[in-house]
Amino acid sequence: AQISNIEKWHHDPAAKAERPRGLLWTQKVPVGELATTKLWARVWSEYARYDDGYADRKSFGFSIDVGNGWSSLLPSLFFLVGMTAGYASPVVLGLVGALLFYQKLYCTVLYFFQYLFNRRYEGHSLASVLAVVGGSNGIWIVFPAVGLYVCVRIVLEGRYDMIWS
Repeated sequence: AQISNIEKWHHDPAAKAERPRGLLWTQKVPVGELATTKLWARVWSEYARYDDGYADRKSFGFSIDVGNGWSSLLPSLFFLVGMTAGYASPVVLGLVGALLFYQKLYCTVLYFFQYLFNRRYEGHSLASVLAVVGGSNGIWIVFPAVGLYVCVRIVLEGRYDMIWS
């Protein structure tokens, strides 16, 4: 339920509410803290400066990220273990991977559309939008596109050569 904190931090311009101190991007973060929801809430809160939908539980951005997290957890674990251990047939593993990568690619394209359509970039420099929004979301286009390509090849060829050769 970190969305409550994100909303509180984002909608408090006078900084009257208790909030994390300092700029997240320049702070050292202990490895153990990488698995905490509080840290990732701070990441979302910082990103909400570029897209206030991330501080609104009714927005597409919030829904798509949370939905992707929940809906892809088990298939992602299956794909990761199958890719490293090789216990699943190449066709099954390739199909599961292709579905996962397509979902991430498709949802990111939809996210970019709503970001641009709703003009959420207004008030920010082109350089900062490209760096923050383009950089953090671009990886969700590039890597899923590569993953989708590899998985389709695995399915069509019926073998793991694409990842194990």
